[in-house]
Amino acid sequence: MKLLYQVHIFVELFGGRFLLRKGIKDDSKWCAAAFGDVKGVESYEKAAIRALQNDLGLEALHGDLDKIAAISPGVSDKHITLFTYLMDQKREELKLDTKKVGEVVASDLADVIADVEGHKDDYAPVFIETFNIFLALAKNTGEYDKWTLY
Repeated sequence: MKLLYQVHIFVELFGGRFLLRKGIKDDSKWCAAAFGDVKGVESYEKAAIRALQNDLGLEALHGDLDKIAAISPGVSDKHITLFTYLMDQKREELKLDTKKVGEVVASDLADVIADVEGHKDDYAPVFIETFNIFLALAKNTGEYDKWTLY
C-alpha cells in the first residue's frame, strides 16, 4: 500500500462561519474546503497554498495558514497535515474550480457539528476524523469551550 501525503485546509470566515465543499459527482460527500496531495519535495505549506488557489481561487501567502495538526494514517492511507485559513470576505472572493468543486457552503460551526452528528453519512470519513481533531485542538486552547466532540 502506497502512503499518500496530503494537506487539508479548513477555511474559517470572520464571524465564526466555516466553509464546507462537495465534489462534482452525485455521490460526493461534504469535506474540507480545500485539500490536495503534497508533490515531490514541496513543503506542506506550499501544497496547502496551492490547494487553496486551485480549488477555491484564494490567494494565500506564506504565513497566512496555521498548521494545526499532522495526522498519521487512520481512516485512510494518508498522512494528513491539517491547516486553517481565515478568509476575509470583504477582500477575498471564491473562484471555484468547477472541474473539482461542485458546491461550497458557509455554515456556523455549531450547525456543522450538529449536522455531522445527525447525518454522518453525508460527510467524508476523513473529514469527520480531521474535524474531530480540529475541535479537540480548539477546545484545548479554550477557543471553543462550548463544543462537544461526537
